Amino acid sequence: MNTLRSKPMIIFYLKLRHNNLAKLPSYIFLGLDIRHLTVHNSTLAVIEDSSLSSIGNKLTQLDVSQNKLATIPTSSFTHLNHLLILNMNHNKVTAVHNKAFLGLDTLEILTLYENRISVVDGEAFKGLEKKLKRLNLGGNELTAVPQKALALLENLKKLEMQENRITSISEGDFAGLRSLDSLGLAHNQLRDVPAQVFSHLNFLNSLELEGNLIQRIDEKAFVGLEENLQYLRLGDNRLHEIPSEALRPLHRLRHLDLRSNNITYISEDAFTGYGDSITFLNLQKNMNPLEPIEMIGITLRYLGSGNSINDLHFKFKRGRATISRTISSVCQAIWKYVRPQYLEEITVEKLQNIALDFDLKANFPHCFGAIDGKHIRLIKPDKSGSLFYNYKNYFSIVLLAVVDSNYKFVFFDVGAYGKESDSTIFRNSTLYKLLMRNELPLPDPQPLGNDHNNEPPIPYVLVGDEAFGLSKHVMRPYGGSNLNVKQRVYNYRLSRARRYVECAFGIMANKWRILHRPIDTSYDLTINIAKACCVLHNFVIQHDGLKQQDNMAISRFPQLRPHSSEESLAENFIRDQFANYFMSPEGALPWQLKKI
Repeated sequence: MNTLRSKPMIIFYLKLRHNNLAKLPSYIFLGLDIRHLTVHNSTLAVIEDSSLSSIGNKLTQLDVSQNKLATIPTSSFTHLNHLLILNMNHNKVTAVHNKAFLGLDTLEILTLYENRISVVDGEAFKGLEKKLKRLNLGGNELTAVPQKALALLENLKKLEMQENRITSISEGDFAGLRSLDSLGLAHNQLRDVPAQVFSHLNFLNSLELEGNLIQRIDEKAFVGLEENLQYLRLGDNRLHEIPSEALRPLHRLRHLDLRSNNITYISEDAFTGYGDSITFLNLQKNMNPLEPIEMIGITLRYLGSGNSINDLHFKFKRGRATISRTISSVCQAIWKYVRPQYLEEITVEKLQNIALDFDLKANFPHCFGAIDGKHIRLIKPDKSGSLFYNYKNYFSIVLLAVVDSNYKFVFFDVGAYGKESDSTIFRNSTLYKLLMRNELPLPDPQPLGNDHNNEPPIPYVLVGDEAFGLSKHVMRPYGGSNLNVKQRVYNYRLSRARRYVECAFGIMANKWRILHRPIDTSYDLTINIAKACCVLHNFVIQHDGLKQQDNMAISRFPQLRPHSSEESLAENFIRDQFANYFMSPEGALPWQLKKI
């Protein structure tokens, strides 16, 4: 900087790119006459209050994109009274608070694309009313239009809010934007376009709504746009017909994009009233619906590869909404048509066979399944607070499952909040209620050994870890650190049986790699995806058995953590009977004492 100061000259462009400049210290540019300043793709996280004050009267363009700014450095900007363009793209800003840009009276272009903004206060853009012409809030985490903040910007020409999470728009959201020429709402989560939602935008020329989930457009949706709207993009949505009634008043419309919808029929009067002005019409990928085999291929690729919907959009050259709908339809079909054959109805005979297999393979008698929960990552649903945030520090739903000794699912429940414990989810499950009401078709209790005259009858049980409470039909480890030999042997034997559910989860995730990352769909579709993976897991196990790569997912026996809880005498008695049996000549294993 000293070298630059020694030469009195105007610096039209000063670019500091690809460096480790974490902070702009105070008066760093003192003595310099800079017009365009770029600090790009660096580690910049702090702009001190006086760092830009010495160039404030001359600086017209500031680019601090692709850095690590977590807040708007309001105090640093107050001196920039000639600034025209401010670029803060690709930072880590989460909120735009009141009067964040106060002092930037001359600012014409403000771009905040690809931050993490979820909050925009009502007076966030206070001070920008006179000059601001273009505002980019795209690529953030907005769930609604920040109506109060935008209402101040009466001279704004272009507003970009694409690639957010906006689920709905309503009349009044754009009130105050009376000069707006272009509005971008593409790639959000809009499901419909209600009446008169754009009625205040009389000068709007271009409207981008592609890449949403729009199924319905009200007949009066475009009221107020009749005289100026020329470009309307509705591609990659879920429309089943051309919204002719809504479009008829748009007699100046020139460009209409309806590609990648579900339009299969065009009526004779579909373009009456507005068709004469259209010079560009795109109806591609409507009349060519996906073949069933392609739908299955897309879904299996999504589930098996872990590719995102965006990846499949490019690979299969289908719209993102089409890909999402396809996955949803196929997962529902798997549940409806494949499940009955591969997730069979629970009967006494079925549970008896499972118990015999567990006794044969895991040496644990009277066991009709191993139970545990698995967290399935998902993108945080809107307005869900911390409901889905689990103890592993990510957002998830829980798959609670019972498996047999062939690693196949016998029962599962999916969709519970990630913050809930396995025991809580189990108590709320259908299986638990059936057990408590004695409505599950269990085999009759019988003695564990062959001495039916002197041994008490023992009920059939599930085996679970220390997260589950001990009950008549659920066996868990002995808790505490001062366990005797009999109790430690019991814990080892229970661990041998319980490992089947842990291994089943590993095998399934190894096969269906969508389970390795946050699922990029809605909450409801995430549940359907998880259910489909469970059914397909059983399908593969039944037809192909275990492969070498599946065996890699089978880990060592888990270590049991000490735990104590209040347990009833009857439940303790049942557990003690198992422990006694495992130490008896009939029930003991030759190697068990070496494993404890």
